[in-house]
Amino acid sequence: MKSQTTFKSVSGVKTVDTRSPKKAPSLVLALTALLFLNVACSDPFPVSGSFRYKSLSSTVVIPDDGLPPDDQTEEPTEPAEPPALVCDRELASKLELSTQVQMNWYATHGGRIPTPANRARFIPGTNGRIIVLVHGFLSSPLWMGDLAESFSKEGFSVLMPLMTGYGAGPKEANASTIEDWRASVIEAVELAKGCYSDVNVVAHSLGAAIITDELVNRGRTGISRVALIAPYFRTGYSNLSVMTEALRLTTDDLSVEGIEDATGIDPYEYLPIERPYPGEPDAFLPLVALDRLIDMAGLFEQPVQKRVSIPMFYALSHEDSAINNQFAGRYATMAFTSPDLLYYPRAARVGHGIHRRVENRYYDVLVERLLQHLNAQAP
Repeated sequence: MKSQTTFKSVSGVKTVDTRSPKKAPSLVLALTALLFLNVACSDPFPVSGSFRYKSLSSTVVIPDDGLPPDDQTEEPTEPAEPPALVCDRELASKLELSTQVQMNWYATHGGRIPTPANRARFIPGTNGRIIVLVHGFLSSPLWMGDLAESFSKEGFSVLMPLMTGYGAGPKEANASTIEDWRASVIEAVELAKGCYSDVNVVAHSLGAAIITDELVNRGRTGISRVALIAPYFRTGYSNLSVMTEALRLTTDDLSVEGIEDATGIDPYEYLPIERPYPGEPDAFLPLVALDRLIDMAGLFEQPVQKRVSIPMFYALSHEDSAINNQFAGRYATMAFTSPDLLYYPRAARVGHGIHRRVENRYYDVLVERLLQHLNAQAP
């Protein structure tokens, strides 16, 4: 009588014959034993937590948990780096290559190379946002250090370009053009856009003029917010052009100290140049570059065709004689839909260096307002 057993499997009900199996011939048993020995000896090394058997195509590892093996076994891999870290490293690498090209420019246009402290730099942050921090006339990233530190503490990444021609000497500054300055700033903005979706620009003096021209007259896009500190739209010294032309009759550059000795006026009060830190030598004045700076004012004389709608903040000071504050205020309201102003009154006694602690005893007020602007919800 046949004996049968039924059980359920994943695929359905199975019926299994439980009769005693027929005995296999001794020759078959012998061949099977030889085959088993061949298989066992062909893979002598043990595998911890599993065992191996040979298939027709490859060695397959069967885990102890009894689950079917994958088609292929994979070697353990290192955890992937967060995309933000990879992107930051790529940005830093591209900036280094760009700086090498820029240093070659200095080598062939005067020969004086900016020190590392004056070159472009990138400080990675933690909040996924970046600020392109742009210096002004006869300045460099070194002079933007206070703001860079303040923004970095808040988690922002900071990218500080060096405008080609600055950070070295008068020959190099005189050899540079407005297009050289512009190209340095725009390259930094594009580098930031290649890695970050939220790109903000904070710029001082000449840097503020360049980024404003890009936004208002050239239709530059991809910037989330912009902040203009003491923007140079027009000089505050009405006779600056006449004085520059007169001085160029005899020289292309001279020291700021020499101007003060000859005229009796403090050039730092009337020119958009950085006052040295205590113990540093006085600045030089490259007259050819200054002439080009004066010419830039013409960019802001033309009518505004379309107001820029991105959030805009600007800071002015009553005591800043280097720029025309009244014109800067009028142009800001004509060019941007919702400008937000911080104005330092006469009593604050803050000059053109609003962005530096050494010149602005109310520097923390500026930082507070900048962070409010950068963190505000877009209208």
